[in-house]
Amino acid sequence: MKQSYWTAPAHYNLTEATVISKICKIWQTDITEIKGKRRQRHLVESRALLSWFYVRKKQMRLVEAGKKTNRNHASVIHHIKIVDNLLQYDKEFKEKFNQVIINN
Repeated sequence: MKQSYWTAPAHYNLTEATVISKICKIWQTDITEIKGKRRQRHLVESRALLSWFYVRKKQMRLVEAGKKTNRNHASVIHHIKIVDNLLQYDKEFKEKFNQVIINN
């Protein structure tokens, strides 16, 4: 497995509700759209980041993360790969990622 982009300090406690609200605010969407079936870029990115958060930061099983995002486990795996690739190559996504995950 690839190294994670960021490791939280011991005192850092990022909740699911906080991440969801930040994602919805930054990508200008809501949780029903994130869980929906539309495939617009802003929805795919927000959905992928939410799946990444569940698996990488909350150590949720793939199936559990899929249920929370209304997807199957294979989609969650794909979302994790999407986020890892976007963090490497997309500066705009990386800035949004930092706003959601790092800036508490």
